Amino acid sequence: MLINADIIVLGKATSQFVTDSGLGGLISYRATVSLKILKANTREVMAVINEVSGGVDITREAAAKAALTRAVEKIDTDFAKELYETLEKQSSITLKITGIADISELNLINRLMRSFIEVKDSRVRNYSGSSATLEITLKRGNATDIARRLEQIKEQRIKAISAGQYDVEARVEK
Repeated sequence: MLINADIIVLGKATSQFVTDSGLGGLISYRATVSLKILKANTREVMAVINEVSGGVDITREAAAKAALTRAVEKIDTDFAKELYETLEKQSSITLKITGIADISELNLINRLMRSFIEVKDSRVRNYSGSSATLEITLKRGNATDIARRLEQIKEQRIKAISAGQYDVEARVEK
């Protein structure tokens, strides 16, 4: 399945009968709504939200619906704000770079990445032959900003090939 999105929200909502005793003809239900927010490209779980709420009404269907509506309303109150804050805290991109001469050059590139004002941290995730993958945690900015910065490095000639939402491809020029 091809998904053109930054995040995926998966969810499950259930509602269960609680009681109809002692409620003066009303019926009580309890609803549970669970959401999982994933990064679309890696399927990494970014956040999990669970909410439970009760609902009462004169029919089972209406009580179940009331419970579900209340649970969703509780989530809806802060969902956008919490999602934004989660995305802001977990801003990271992947840099795939080729043309690396040796481990010393890779270490230099990694140190240079850490010197960018947009970068909180940079870690080598994979190195094989002349190619490496770095995971970059951002303080601010995005992959396009990092691609521009790579091409401005004076100590190294690096050509940015492409920049997506969460990744940059680059090549060391000789």
